[in-house]
Amino acid sequence: MRMALVAFGLAALIGMSAGCKGMRESTVGGKTTYVAHGISFRPLGLVALPADDLEQALSQLPADAQITDAHAPPTSWNSFAGIIHNIFVWFDVSHVSATK
Repeated sequence: MRMALVAFGLAALIGMSAGCKGMRESTVGGKTTYVAHGISFRPLGLVALPADDLEQALSQLPADAQITDAHAPPTSWNSFAGIIHNIFVWFDVSHVSATK
């Protein structure tokens, strides 16, 4: 029992420190493209730590950018893919692309 608690504590500590967000900006031919990402740790699909990964990615984009593509993992308990993801994966990574 003690070993399981230590393992869970270490996993939670690693997961919380893994949460991050960032953005890459590039300009080609006068057109600026943005690619933002957000990463969160979601133990058993319950709560996103430190924050929701899609919201983190969206917060990186400029207000006047037009979103062209978005990808987020399945986190719904209503689908087989979401159930498998919530039980086994625990890390969520969302990408959002935009232009200006």
